[in-house]
Amino acid sequence: MTNKRISNRITTHHSTDRSWAIHHGDIYNVLPTLPPVTFDGVFCDPPYGLNFMGHNWDGSVPPATVFQGLLRLCKPGAYLLVFGAPKTFHRLACNIEDAGWEIRDTLCWLYGDGFPKGKNIGQTLGERWGNYHTLLKPAWEPIILAMKPVDGTFVKNVTNYGCGGLNIGDCRIGTTCYTKRSHQAPSPMLADGTDKGRHPANLILNERAAALLDEQYGTSRSRRSRRRKAGSNVGNGKTLNAFRSRMDVVEGYGDEGGASRFFYCAKANRKERKGNAHPTVKPLALCEYLARLIIQPKRETPRRLLVPFSGSGSEMIGALSAGWDHVTGIEKDDQFVATARQRLFKAKDEYTRPA
Repeated sequence: MTNKRISNRITTHHSTDRSWAIHHGDIYNVLPTLPPVTFDGVFCDPPYGLNFMGHNWDGSVPPATVFQGLLRLCKPGAYLLVFGAPKTFHRLACNIEDAGWEIRDTLCWLYGDGFPKGKNIGQTLGERWGNYHTLLKPAWEPIILAMKPVDGTFVKNVTNYGCGGLNIGDCRIGTTCYTKRSHQAPSPMLADGTDKGRHPANLILNERAAALLDEQYGTSRSRRSRRRKAGSNVGNGKTLNAFRSRMDVVEGYGDEGGASRFFYCAKANRKERKGNAHPTVKPLALCEYLARLIIQPKRETPRRLLVPFSGSGSEMIGALSAGWDHVTGIEKDDQFVATARQRLFKAKDEYTRPA
């Protein structure tokens, strides 16, 4: 580990193998020191603007100027993933868009076991107001997915800059059976499918939400997989007209279970929170999944991810586990930087890089 003094307000901590670095300083001072058009993606859990537990750092969401600074550092086609809060993510999204990013989607992380933090009016005013409260129970968090506008077409951008696509193939969820083949218009044929699972959705569940969903939804079974020979009629009962397949196909998923089998991620466990004073620790499995979603194909040059507001390092660890070649964090809190460094050095022996 080496420390390098950039200015009297910024210190950079490197890993021994140079796979990660943390710039210890205020983001407004750090961003101008980083080279432009360097990063292939950004992944962060910024302040939500809720004054969480009275912390000053959570007084407001990052302004558009911060996201303008991040935009300058990214290649065209780079993706941005940002955690938010239901009450304030609209302001976060506006600032991201005003900075020049394109909003591509909003993912929902549904956890279902939050605790209502408002006031029970009845405790003050008595029985008449006994069933009245000031807030609903929090049960989900939005995750904004944005992208730096591509330069020309997606194909041209990917060719020139090496980024611009979502890693759908490595984020499929659910089944190991062949999925139903999709029609390829205008030719009345079916295309081959995949045995790697279902297309990932913009909804992610934790174990509590998954259990509640399965309890309400019950068990369902997809139609049994069956192989159809090339030239046979397929699509009967599912399309207006039958189609002839141009190849042998397998229809149906052939799996069963509750609805939660399609998208699942547990909350941060005790092991991940041990010795970690950060109040909003994200689960490593969730961070790894999201970081994998925006990683680009392996190439000769390093794939670089920027993690502003890196906190205690969960997003950085998840990104390294997902296969990012180099991860750069930015954090100004002394305690969080120390915790992140400790976790990253410990995690080095645990995360494995995909081939």
